[in-house]
Amino acid sequence: MTSSFSRRRFLSGVLATSVATALAAGCAAPAPAAPTAVPAKPAETPKPAAAAQPTAAAQSKPAAAGQIEITFAAHGDQSWQEFWNKVVDRYNKNQTKTKVTFQSEPTNTWQKYLTLMAGGTMYDTFRNEEKRLPEFVHRGKQLLDITQYAQADKDTKKEDFPSTVWDEFFYEGKMYGFGHDMSPAVIFYNRKLFKDKGVDLPPTKWGDPKWDWTAILETAKKLTYGEGATKVFGISGNTWWIYMHPWAWSNGGTFVKEDHKTVVLDSPETVEALEFYADLLLKHKVMPVAAQATEGPDQLFESNRLAMNINNTSYTVRMRQMKDFDWEMAPYPTAKTGKVFTRVPNNVVSAYAKTKQPEESWKFLLFMASKDATIDARGMPSRVSVAQSEEFIKRTPNQNWRLLADSGTVRKTEVLSPFFGEFDTTLNAAWQSVLGGTKTVKDMVKEMKPKLTDILSGATSK
Repeated sequence: MTSSFSRRRFLSGVLATSVATALAAGCAAPAPAAPTAVPAKPAETPKPAAAAQPTAAAQSKPAAAGQIEITFAAHGDQSWQEFWNKVVDRYNKNQTKTKVTFQSEPTNTWQKYLTLMAGGTMYDTFRNEEKRLPEFVHRGKQLLDITQYAQADKDTKKEDFPSTVWDEFFYEGKMYGFGHDMSPAVIFYNRKLFKDKGVDLPPTKWGDPKWDWTAILETAKKLTYGEGATKVFGISGNTWWIYMHPWAWSNGGTFVKEDHKTVVLDSPETVEALEFYADLLLKHKVMPVAAQATEGPDQLFESNRLAMNINNTSYTVRMRQMKDFDWEMAPYPTAKTGKVFTRVPNNVVSAYAKTKQPEESWKFLLFMASKDATIDARGMPSRVSVAQSEEFIKRTPNQNWRLLADSGTVRKTEVLSPFFGEFDTTLNAAWQSVLGGTKTVKDMVKEMKPKLTDILSGATSK
């Protein structure tokens, strides 16, 4: 992440012009052979990447005579691909100098990108993530340094992004990514199931003191009923360890300190948070086990057999397509601190360092942060001015989009390290063993602390 010096230097550069986060093994290890927890299936969840073939750049269609062509790659399911195609079409229709060709990639293809970069055949631009960005730079400075382009652009304003989001565009004092959208983690819920059981709906704002751990547990218990193939469960969702951040943060804990090197997942506050979550599954049984939800929590939710589904708001793309499904979004609960936080992944767009069209690539990055590219984004626009606009707040009549727009105020930065990939794989495998009932939280954190400390120090990569 950039130092305070580099941020001041950037801002001074803007004034002077007078014009106004990847990984080498960036996929989590597979869950244990017989996991107890329901395997999470959202597109962001880490999965092993397919073997990379460094031929992607050659797949682009030719541009029209006189046009400059650049490529843009992004991953995701079919609903995501439809969105990316729509956004690229908007860009191409609004100007004639450049043509952008979209390339669909498998979910979480970070390892493939590193292979393409090493072979010199990487796409010109691609959908990146703040937690992946440091490793792309660490491994041979594979991202285009866009600092000077941003300094010279009057619309590139720090004030139009949440402060933590802006900082994540930088690594070691240079800017390597620019905003697109963010995917706040929320609790999707099925209004019909709540109403059928006469259960009070969750609150509409972050930090409601009545919506705490006790309240969400009691709500989940009331909404867990039935037997066999028709049993309804109170709560489930993404079990990737990174979705435990909000529970720990709200309880006064965390996994790694702000220096992104000091591992503290064994703090009492973090341990308590992890134990509470694990107990939802193993003790209170308000979560389904894998055998009860073989297609994952999303399918269970969409089949009216799951009342609350923890996911990031990329899932809203799918939900908005289900016209007859009565869904809504709620905040994470507060903890003993009386506060609430959530994870809000910063989905940036970066350019390849060796692109032959750096200026045109920068122009496309600018567009991807614009209102045209983000007003109907998968989650919330990264620009505050767009996220707080009436058009976004009222994008559909029956959902609380204000909850997303305000999530920047309860956001914290996650682990940013060039060794995030190994850290992620190691910790996620250990966390799944807890959910599988084969290891206690206390035993897991005791085992993990020295291993994770070595990883973040770079000792295991030498």
